Amino acid sequence: MGLKGVLFVTFAMGIPGICLIYGWRVRGQVGTVTVADWRLKVLTPGLWFATLSQLLVSGFLIQGFRSEEQSFAEPAPFPWDLLNWVSVLAWCAAFVTTALGKGRLRLPLFLWALSIPLVAWIVILMGYDY
Repeated sequence: MGLKGVLFVTFAMGIPGICLIYGWRVRGQVGTVTVADWRLKVLTPGLWFATLSQLLVSGFLIQGFRSEEQSFAEPAPFPWDLLNWVSVLAWCAAFVTTALGKGRLRLPLFLWALSIPLVAWIVILMGYDY
């Protein structure tokens, strides 16, 4: 993988990354939720799941993207198959917590949940079609 590929994937994954950074800032501003409403508390684990998924998806795209040749044309190595499933499950958990939760943290998590599959799909298509 060349430097161009790493920069391209990092720049593309910056879009959902900005949503996560905004989510962590909102989480820091909200502080500890002492209210008994579980819908306010459920978004914090969703933010952790989203961060895990972001790291795994970014790692997979960086290791598989080739700027000088066709990318993602061959099957992924077995460890990445497992990690991709973990990433999908973490994304699903983050999406469910976004759907169930309420509060200011809901918007950045929702934007992240919409943007990460779209950006990952675009990166894979850019690498596949070169």
